Amino acid sequence: MEKNIEMKKYIVIGFLLACNALYAKKVKFAVNMINETVNTTGVHVYGSFQVAAGYQYDWDPGTIAMTQETGDTNVYSVVLDIPAFQVYEYRFINGNQSYEVEFVPEESRVNGAFDDNRWMYVDSAADDTAFIGVIPYSTNSPDGLSLVVFKVNMILQNISPAGVHIGGDFQGWDPAKSKMITFNDTVYLYQAFLPVGTYHFKYVNGNTGSDFEYVPSPCASGGNREVIVSDDVALEPVNFASCLVGISENEFADGIDLYPNPANGSCRINFNDNSSMHNVLVSDVTGRHVNSYSCSTRSLVLENLDAGIYMVSIRNNEKQEANVRLVIQ
Repeated sequence: MEKNIEMKKYIVIGFLLACNALYAKKVKFAVNMINETVNTTGVHVYGSFQVAAGYQYDWDPGTIAMTQETGDTNVYSVVLDIPAFQVYEYRFINGNQSYEVEFVPEESRVNGAFDDNRWMYVDSAADDTAFIGVIPYSTNSPDGLSLVVFKVNMILQNISPAGVHIGGDFQGWDPAKSKMITFNDTVYLYQAFLPVGTYHFKYVNGNTGSDFEYVPSPCASGGNREVIVSDDVALEPVNFASCLVGISENEFADGIDLYPNPANGSCRINFNDNSSMHNVLVSDVTGRHVNSYSCSTRSLVLENLDAGIYMVSIRNNEKQEANVRLVIQ
């Protein structure tokens, strides 16, 4: 009986190890120490991935020594097998003690001034090595590139089971390629290392072409969001399908009454502000403009809409803006 129990235990352990190997990913960490005097105890990396990589403890500063590369003796690196589809925090250490850890610039931190670790998302289990490049010690990005941290606030949205993504010209407009992650359940982040230039992008609530957000005209460039990259930057967390930053859009948005929603073919918008004119733009999930209205009265009826999901963008004379999701059954 005891032999059977022992055998079952080993079978379970073997199964768990096999599952871990199935989703393991080779990840390369590399740091450039050109501006540092390297400690006699060497260069190390530590983080929340150490147990997952087979070490006894997470955040153990002296266990993962980085090897000096031969092509560039200022670069130290290590390749580890880490389970994929997880978010990990880490930092480099000039030495082997926690007090010798690098200073991480705010743009690279998990949560700005409140959590000063670097972070990364291991996004696939493909048989290759994930490598973001050589990061100079205590800086944001590899030489010749700038770190851009994209942020979107999803607090007003129902999150797709497929997760939140970003698509843009810097990654081929693929709605499923670039998964965003969250540390607080509302703001989702994505890190990109890009050359100096102008880039266009949209956020995606899901992972298909129909899940791209509609970007309102006041903050759109050709229907997309735009960022001009000249240095490392962490963008403000803009609301999904909105130009506004913050939890609720504004008092103007709170005063919009659109009903019924869901609706059957038509619905009414009531305005609760003092503006003499409201411009209303109705777009489908692809961003195509279905109809537009200019309204000088206190209410407006939207009619003859086919079944589907629409974004209703409303702007008044004071340039206040609201975006409301409308479902037609």
